[in-house]
Amino acid sequence: MFFAVALPLGFEALTASQQIPSEQQHNRAEGAKRGAEVAPATLDESHASEQATKRKEKQAQAAEHALEFLNIKLSDAIIALFTVVLAVKTAGLFKETAGLREATFKLYEAGERQLELTRKSADTAKESADVAKATLESMRDTAQRQLRAYLVVEALPFSNFEAGKTTLGHFSIRNVGQTPPHGVIMGTGVIVVPRGYIPAFDKPTSDQLRSEPNSRNSYFANEIKVDKNADRTFSQQEIDAILSGASRLCVGGRVYYRDIFNNEWHTDFVYVSYGPDAATMIPEQYPTGNDGT
Repeated sequence: MFFAVALPLGFEALTASQQIPSEQQHNRAEGAKRGAEVAPATLDESHASEQATKRKEKQAQAAEHALEFLNIKLSDAIIALFTVVLAVKTAGLFKETAGLREATFKLYEAGERQLELTRKSADTAKESADVAKATLESMRDTAQRQLRAYLVVEALPFSNFEAGKTTLGHFSIRNVGQTPPHGVIMGTGVIVVPRGYIPAFDKPTSDQLRSEPNSRNSYFANEIKVDKNADRTFSQQEIDAILSGASRLCVGGRVYYRDIFNNEWHTDFVYVSYGPDAATMIPEQYPTGNDGT
């Protein structure tokens, strides 16, 4: 408005004082008018541009904030969704694990029952095997007892029953078993003991007897006769005591032998003779000292 009022006044003064040509004055007036019209428009456009720029910046900031918010919320949503999925999966895994644990426990119980049954079966089988073994051993022992040799020793009348002579004992060894013996060897002695005394004889081992220089192993089926000398001569006084019954003439010892199963056995024997017929009578078997295996 200021430019619009001032321009006519200036134009009149300028025309009056300087006498500017009309065409030139007209051009200046038109330029001033256009300048007065352009200046407000330029200011409005600049303000509008500034406002638009600010709006764009605010919109950009708002969009940026919204994007950040969306990113945060989206991340939270993803995390929440992942948490839910993980929880569901964990719950399913726990359930499956519980089911697996229960199935494993049932399998363990079944294994324990099977192990117990196997143990009982093994124990039963072992008991059966032990019974069978014992039965077999019993049958074998019974068969061996039935088939093995059994030797008995009987004393026969003495000879050389005189003072100063070596009294000779005579024996009969009989096999009363089913099979013949082998490796028969005998250790014996002839002694005099007072009445009431229990006669005792040495019982060397079979190895000791077999190692003697004059030892002899016998093999027979049913019976064999054996003679054994007394270890010393007897005095007339000892012989008279035997004939009167005050003393006893004793013979005894042990016989070793093997059966067909190569098992070693032995028979112990003790016989006594006394009285007037001691030299010719068959000796009596003493109550003790007669044993065998």
